[in-house]
Amino acid sequence: MARPLHRTAAANTPSRRDLLRAAAATALGSNIAKAAADAGLPASGPTGNSQPFYYVDGYHGGVDGHMPPDSLRNVMDGLDKFPAWKVSFEIEPYSWARFAASDPAATDRLRRFLADPTPAARVELVSGMYAQPYAWNVGGECVVRHLMYGRAAIAAAFPGVAVDTYAVQEPCWTSCLPQLLRSFGYRRAVLKNSTGWGGYHAPTADADLVAWAGPDGSTIPAVPRYACERAEPPATVESAKPTKGFIDRCRAAGIAHPAGGILQDMGWPGRPWRLGIAGDVYNAFRHTTWREYAETIAAPLTLRWKASQEDLRVVLAWGASSVQRIARAVRAAENRLVQAEKLASIAVVRGGGVGGPAAGAFAYPADALQNAWHLLLRAQHHDAWIVPFNGHRERGTWASRAVE
Repeated sequence: MARPLHRTAAANTPSRRDLLRAAAATALGSNIAKAAADAGLPASGPTGNSQPFYYVDGYHGGVDGHMPPDSLRNVMDGLDKFPAWKVSFEIEPYSWARFAASDPAATDRLRRFLADPTPAARVELVSGMYAQPYAWNVGGECVVRHLMYGRAAIAAAFPGVAVDTYAVQEPCWTSCLPQLLRSFGYRRAVLKNSTGWGGYHAPTADADLVAWAGPDGSTIPAVPRYACERAEPPATVESAKPTKGFIDRCRAAGIAHPAGGILQDMGWPGRPWRLGIAGDVYNAFRHTTWREYAETIAAPLTLRWKASQEDLRVVLAWGASSVQRIARAVRAAENRLVQAEKLASIAVVRGGGVGGPAAGAFAYPADALQNAWHLLLRAQHHDAWIVPFNGHRERGTWASRAVE
């Protein structure tokens, strides 16, 4: 099938934190708090004769960014208060250990939700990348390590819980992901991001699902950004803040089950998202997870989408000298760390360390190398690249922490 020609330029709005704060104040003061508390959620999907819009609500963040200590408890309280609400978490995996230590009761409540392995479960963990990197601007080995160490951290926090959906808030994709995701056991992906400060995936096709194909031919089912889906100011897409006109346009384009969602910052209140969404549209929402949508709602995929790096419409502050310093430091560390692993392996073999201890044997520095990888991966966090000057006075900026 020919690739659609629809293309949308990425929005580039530098004052991200200020806009988020202003939006939070508005939400807390009016729309979200009152409407969600007073009206609640539709008990069983859309009301009246309207057709549903499938909405994936959830959270994003971690200890390196925005994750207040009480935020997990707030979300758990929201799940208790709104029985039709479902939540997806794209959290830096090493943050779960922090939650377990600071709020074990809320972590136990989350663990009970995660015990449901069925598509109908109310909670899903998505992504699994160790530090939520822009995967297109780091080395391929680093993408593998983000998946490997991230999934290991989740398994340590929640043994037996499956992470098989790759969905993100920021444009954290790269063209080789279908092959890598398949090799790590992922079953589906999502080519939508609700926050486009760092860019977007280009529009792909008007379909519930497509077969996202990588350069090697590997494919994975993916929810596309629709060809009819436009960017919305200041930095989002229509499926994150749908209107009746957008939903009607999706239906006219042949999308049987239009879907979208948002992975809001973990600091937002634990309640359904409806900022900027009209009441009649919200009443047509059916809250779901991407696992449930792909497994039980979406029409079978019939289209194949072979994406390239050019389909990522990214926007970074590349003119900033701080980002240039981060890029140089990260790339140098990527190369040296792989070299260090190779040299350590050679030293073990040449020193007689294989097969048991020997006099003068060199012990492989597994712990030291793993710690080095963790530090490097955290320096590749997307916020270090898109908002390098943001940060906290006592901790420094994203740029200073990444270079350190």
